[in-house]
Amino acid sequence: MVRNIITKRTYRYLQNSTLARLYYAPRRPADQLKDLCNIEKRRLSIASSWGLCEYCGNNLIPEDLRERSASFVQFEDQVNEWFASGDQVRSP
Repeated sequence: MVRNIITKRTYRYLQNSTLARLYYAPRRPADQLKDLCNIEKRRLSIASSWGLCEYCGNNLIPEDLRERSASFVQFEDQVNEWFASGDQVRSP
């Protein structure tokens, strides 16, 4: 016979675990990158991920991104340093 006895210690752990989950974890997690890409593909009526990449590349306005995103500024600086160093791979 299996007894379903929960000790006070186990009960406190389960209670704290449940409270922590309710506090720290949202009911619906934020959309991930793939979800955001799929939303944009549907919004723009683009069938493929490659098509979305082409659209983004063709419509990218670096000045606008620089004003809104510190991480883009860092990325752009890294790309500029990379090209200045001559370390990029050249096609034969």
